[in-house]
Amino acid sequence: MKNEQLWNQFKLCLKEYIDGTSIESFNNAWISCSNRTLFYKKDMFPVIAMRMGLEYQVKEYLTVDATFYKKGNHKYQIPIVQIESENNIDSTENEIYKLCCLNAPLKILFICCDFDEHKKHQLTEDWWSYILSDFCKMNKLVGILGIVVAQYCEDGLSYNCFAYGEDGKLIVENEENVFIKN
Repeated sequence: MKNEQLWNQFKLCLKEYIDGTSIESFNNAWISCSNRTLFYKKDMFPVIAMRMGLEYQVKEYLTVDATFYKKGNHKYQIPIVQIESENNIDSTENEIYKLCCLNAPLKILFICCDFDEHKKHQLTEDWWSYILSDFCKMNKLVGILGIVVAQYCEDGLSYNCFAYGEDGKLIVENEENVFIKN
């Protein structure tokens, strides 16, 4: 499966999960940062992995928050999707760097913050672009780097998705990239 197809499949499964989960579950997750991380690890990620036809590992292997994998012929767990979740927007540079160092067709950063076009520009142009640029100049990015930004807004809980390609540039996507639970 191509990296962009994997990203699109992930977003579809995320949307299905959001649509099928009660707002009360999301409200409970948003009580605290630790509740939200636990919600992702125990509730959301296992379901998404299953829907993608992948197995889920909750153990933080190599200090990665979540890994969806397939078993190879020799029974090794081969990472297909690796996920970091960060509650503090100011420390996302470390998470982006970590994800750039990993070898998987899809790496995803979940963050929680107020999000609009200005914040997207700040994150993509000011905070992370130099990390991605350095990786592309010195080495290369492996796979797609997806970003999922969660926030509560007047319409409910919003998940905004965007991604970078192996060239370190934002991927222009035609399908829906914002999922709202209200």
